[in-house]
Amino acid sequence: MAGFTITDYDEVIPGLDPGDLPVDAKLMREIPGSDRPDYVLAFLQKPLKYRTSDTAVLGRAQAEFLGEDGDGAFVRIYAVVVASRIAGMQLHKGMRAFPVNIALVIDNTLSQDEEVDFSKLKAAGIVLVDDWQDEAAPEPSHRDTTSEESSEKVERATRATVLPLVVLLGGWLVAVLLGRASNYALSATIAFFTPPATVLSSIVPLLRALAARKHATSRAEKWKVRTALAVSLAILVGGGAFCVFVMGVLIAWQNDLVNGR
Repeated sequence: MAGFTITDYDEVIPGLDPGDLPVDAKLMREIPGSDRPDYVLAFLQKPLKYRTSDTAVLGRAQAEFLGEDGDGAFVRIYAVVVASRIAGMQLHKGMRAFPVNIALVIDNTLSQDEEVDFSKLKAAGIVLVDDWQDEAAPEPSHRDTTSEESSEKVERATRATVLPLVVLLGGWLVAVLLGRASNYALSATIAFFTPPATVLSSIVPLLRALAARKHATSRAEKWKVRTALAVSLAILVGGGAFCVFVMGVLIAWQNDLVNGR
């Protein structure tokens, strides 16, 4: 087993907030003590706040692990020493609600020691632990899948921005080729309808970019989504204004022809 999850306190431990649980702990190594050989040193994936006014305890902690807030002084606990309640029993794969004695590492130089120095610990009490390979391991996989799906949605929104540009350039290219082939009527028709088709096609990337906003988590992904939104809006607004202008010119030209008759 690679680690365990502290799921609950078997009894209230003064100075520790039950709301900080659950917390994962990575097994580092077995470390013998003067009374038994099977203590286990584990590093916490997120620190616990151990609140105390005991100056003797605070004095044993390195300065960078001390803190204070409105509720008083505390020590950030990054490591613990645990042992099964009965000597000879071991932490084991698949364990659930397994009771262990836990001590908080106050002096983090303990990680360099060959055996437990109890003066560097604060005995806390009894906690219940689960093998994290039994329950907590599938969760990162789920998070990774969700993250990949979100990233893919951002990428699709970015790629969709190219669609209106393809419609615009493709339409005008076809119109030019038809014009060079002396098919002026069809060339003019395609050239006329290319701008409104471009405007309509910009709605697709705009909708995808709007949908992708909630999936963008990193700074790079947020920048991609904002760029896709800006480009899509620019094409929609600019292309729409151009189409309105062209229609106005055509209407004015038609009125001139009618009045001229």
